[in-house]
Amino acid sequence: MTFRLLLTFAVLLLPLTAHAADCVKVGKGADALGRPSENASIIGSGCGALKVVDRRRNDPRKGVNIYATYAAFDPAKSAAEQKYNDWIGQLSATMAFSGDVDLTPAGNHDEMLSAVFYRSPHLLSAATRQWVCCGAHGSAGSNTLNIDAVTGKAVRLDELVDVVAVATFCWQHLERGGRSASGFEGNPPDSFVDSLRSSAWSVRDAGLLFDFGYMQGYADGYFTCEIETRELRRFTRRGVSVPF
Repeated sequence: MTFRLLLTFAVLLLPLTAHAADCVKVGKGADALGRPSENASIIGSGCGALKVVDRRRNDPRKGVNIYATYAAFDPAKSAAEQKYNDWIGQLSATMAFSGDVDLTPAGNHDEMLSAVFYRSPHLLSAATRQWVCCGAHGSAGSNTLNIDAVTGKAVRLDELVDVVAVATFCWQHLERGGRSASGFEGNPPDSFVDSLRSSAWSVRDAGLLFDFGYMQGYADGYFTCEIETRELRRFTRRGVSVPF
């Protein structure tokens, strides 16, 4: 048998999850009543036995818009897959798919949740986008889960990257974009690193993403930062490979 044939045979024997990939994407649109809507779809091969879960409140009132759209493992075949299922299930379980809801004077009530995730042989990284409306104003946010792709053990940000170097990058990114992090005094890396550690961070094919939310109040807007995959090597800790 030639070397080429041996190599081809070896590749075919690799487990399906032996690569890094975005597994789910979310598309935007509108439902039959014209309400803003989203739909999750599975895009990655070798991500596991996935199904799309789409939960929606059956409510004819145009101002009431409550849905959750995401993928789940069916069945879960590892501790990591079960931990992801439990996590996303708990988030959607808090939503008002039935029963009474509080309405604004205009008759509105929104609860929206969508989720995407990335998987490699080492990491399962998932992130939600959530919108709840209304009190004084709506509230947007993100929850993230970063775990070992097999054991389900939590993966800390500082296991993958130099947190101070990343904090410096994101501080400068916000400054260049006119999104001054002026609420933090002193040396930017030292003062911004706690915000970085507490942010909702996740990994994608595109890179490492941080969701800071309204860290300086609603009036100052929503803060995010992204480090592209091709730039990640200069931030990674010794012994950590890219993609994660």
